[in-house]
Parts: sequence; structure tokens; C-alpha cells
Amino acid sequence: MWKEYDDHIFEDLAKTDEIVSLTELDGIVVGFFSFFSDGTEATISRNCVLPENGGKGVGTGQVVEIVRRCNALGVKSILVVTGEHRFFAPAQRMYLKAGFREIEREDDGRSVGRVLIKYKLDLGR
Repeated sequence: MWKEYDDHIFEDLAKTDEIVSLTELDGIVVGFFSFFSDGTEATISRNCVLPENGGKGVGTGQVVEIVRRCNALGVKSILVVTGEHRFFAPAQRMYLKAGFREIEREDDGRSVGRVLIKYKLDLGR
């Protein structure tokens, strides 16, 4: 599913309703993020870092940039969903450390027992 989404986003960036940004270190792309907003609330769609660059603060830096951009847009809150599986534990810790709070856990409905965690960050407007 992720490859299909990523291919869709990068196929034609002008056709997406999302804000998409690449992150570079020393001129090399190491990650990207995307989000969309209705003007009041934003949703982080992707916060991806190449595995060899994990644990270096790239994902956290991308969250900081998303928050900065949402503040500039006048957004009141930001939502993000990640998985409960241990693979997503670094993302869970990162969002909590960034001030997001867990607001919901639910099965993704695909009959595979995958639980999703929804987080929210209020921007204080």
C-alpha cells in the first residue's frame, strides 16, 4: 500500500491536494513528508525517512517543519495516525515527545488485526 501511495504522490505533485516536501542532508534526499489541511485542521499523511537515516532526528525535524507550516497557515490542530505494532514504536514516541496526544485506537477494519493509533496536536489558537 505504501509504494502505491508514494508512487501516486510523486507521479504528479501538482495534482495532489497535499503539501509534499523532500528532506535533504548534504544534497541527498533522506525523507519526505506530506500533509493536507481544510484550513482548520491538518492531517499528516506521510512522515517517511529512509531506513539508513533513522534515529538521526530526520523524522522529528520533519514534524517540526509540519508544525511550523501549519502555524503559518493558521491551522488549529494536526492529526496523525500510526500503527500500534512495535515497528511503529519510534513514531509513537516521536509524536508524543512533539506534544501530540493519543485520542483513539481502533482496528483498521481490514481483518488483519492491525490497530491504528490516532494522535492530535492542538496549536493553541
